[in-house]
Amino acid sequence: MMDWRHIQVLVVCWLAYSATYFLRKPLGVGKNAMGEALHLSATSLGLLDTCMLVPYAIVQTFYGWIGDIYSPRVTIAVILFASATSMVTVGMISQLWGVLILILINGAVQSLAWGVCVKALGQTFEDESTGNKVCSHYAAPT
Repeated sequence: MMDWRHIQVLVVCWLAYSATYFLRKPLGVGKNAMGEALHLSATSLGLLDTCMLVPYAIVQTFYGWIGDIYSPRVTIAVILFASATSMVTVGMISQLWGVLILILINGAVQSLAWGVCVKALGQTFEDESTGNKVCSHYAAPT
């Protein structure tokens, strides 16, 4: 049986990971409009994806341990703040290099979200049978 704390952690983790997902999606959706507004070539538009996905892969592969050093609460808060700040700031920048740097930051911090959210769930749902059920339901929509 889940108590209020279990439900709260599950909802916060689901919302946190969903927020990082929704902060990742506008790049694909708005890339063509951004290209027209900033007069970007196809190569420059490809750099947008590269600046998001390469740091995402590198940080997730080699720096996942960051989530083990700091508490999940602190790490999730930093991830959400840095990701939101970088993507909001992208809308205020009109030079390609600035957009690329902000998207690079966004990709790097977002890569830690999944592992940290799963760690928070694992710490909360320590019972093996309940933890397996919760984590399988948590992962289903993603």
